[in-house]
Amino acid sequence: MGGDDWALPSIIGILEYFEDQIVVGDISNMNGGRFAPHASHDDGTHVDAWSTGYDARDAATAARMIDLLNDDTYGSSIGTVFVTRADAIWNAIDGVRLDDGRLATDVIRHATAHTTHFHWVLDA
Repeated sequence: MGGDDWALPSIIGILEYFEDQIVVGDISNMNGGRFAPHASHDDGTHVDAWSTGYDARDAATAARMIDLLNDDTYGSSIGTVFVTRADAIWNAIDGVRLDDGRLATDVIRHATAHTTHFHWVLDA
């Protein structure tokens, strides 16, 4: 949707760092503010994205997400990943502890309407 590509300056660096691994979609309106159909994309820290193979939402998808979360530079800046529930993902992340000590199940969470993309909440 138009006017949906504004991010906080601190978030832009994170997105540029991951640009070879994800395709960025909706972020926020210029200087924040909600836009339909998003309820949370209002502060420049919420990012819809896609990566190769995401649509399968299988164990390989979970492994790619865990790799991103374990990235030494910015993995811990990914506070939450919202995905539409898929048993293969939940089975693959159950009991997995990320390199920074967080449980994968505390970071990768269920949200409807995320079958074709995932949603990151980034720490500014």
